[in-house]
Amino acid sequence: MSIYNKIKQAAGDVADSIAIRIINSRIENYGAVQSLKINRVLHEIDISLTLHGEKDLVHVICRKYSFHVMEEKIYAKVESFTSCRPWLNAILNDFATKKLFPLNHPQAKMIPVYFGYDVQDGKKRRQDACQNSPQAISNPECGLI
Repeated sequence: MSIYNKIKQAAGDVADSIAIRIINSRIENYGAVQSLKINRVLHEIDISLTLHGEKDLVHVICRKYSFHVMEEKIYAKVESFTSCRPWLNAILNDFATKKLFPLNHPQAKMIPVYFGYDVQDGKKRRQDACQNSPQAISNPECGLI
């Protein structure tokens, strides 16, 4: 493995760890994240949770996540959720889908940088393949944090 790939993997591990801390701080009254897998190409996050009152792990898939910067604060948005529990599907899709959630964790500013966004000088442009793909033309959020 090249040094570049080692650095990239380490940055990914740090971003995953920060993401787990941010989610856990938001759901601590309900349970905790046990693991998560981020697909940066498809913009999906697969989360395994332990929830109070549930004896088995609960899986949630967050689809089409995006980041937004407003007044120097970072927000996350998820277009849709899928869960292995029908009741959780209903709650997430009624109360969390397409909503902006502030990332108030001290390390949250690291997340967009790892995901390939440029947040300097007010430029909220993607630095990765999104700009060079056909989806960039049809996806209004391609290019926004």
